[in-house]
Amino acid sequence: MKLLFIVPKLYYGGAELQMRHIINFGIKQEYDIEIIDIETKEDIEENYEVIQMKKNILLEDRNKIIKFYERIKLYLELKKRINKGKYDYVVFFNILLLPLTYLIKNKIVFSVREYNNDYFKKFDKYLRKVTILTTNNTPSYIFMKTKYNNVFLQNNYVKNYKEIVRKIEKENKSYLSVRPLSI
Repeated sequence: MKLLFIVPKLYYGGAELQMRHIINFGIKQEYDIEIIDIETKEDIEENYEVIQMKKNILLEDRNKIIKFYERIKLYLELKKRINKGKYDYVVFFNILLLPLTYLIKNKIVFSVREYNNDYFKKFDKYLRKVTILTTNNTPSYIFMKTKYNNVFLQNNYVKNYKEIVRKIEKENKSYLSVRPLSI
C-alpha cells in the first residue's frame, strides 16, 4: 500500500508527533510511505523520505487576493505531485488542505482533533468526500457521526499516557500549582 502524508511542518506540535508515530508504524508494516512537508525551511533528516516544499500555507501577512492565488498555486503543485506518485491514500490534518478533495481522485483521510461546528461549517462539502479520523475525542466523534457517515475514532498513539503524566507531576510539582508572580 502506498501512502502520502501531507503536513504543514513535520516538527511543529503534538499532531505532528502523532503523525510521525503513525508513519513509523506504517514503515514497520512495510507500507510505501512518503511525506510532503509544506513549510519547514531547514533541511529535514529522517529515516524516511521527506519531500520539502518550503512554502508558507497560512500567508498571514498577505491580502485576500494574493492568499487565494498562492493557495491555488500550492493546491495545483500538490495535485501534480500526488498524481505522479499514484498513492492509495493521501493523509492530512490541516483544514486548509481540504480543497484538494476536488482536485485529486485518491482516497483521502482527514484527521480531526476537535470538531468545532461553526468553524467546520464552511468546509462541509469537503468533509463529506473524505474519511474522517478523530483522535481520543468522543464528543467530537459522536457529533461528527451524526452529521457524516465516514467518521472513525482512533486511539491516541502516545504510549503509557498515565505514567507520563504521573512522572511529570512527581518531577515538577509547580506544574500543577498556580502561584502569583512576585515583583
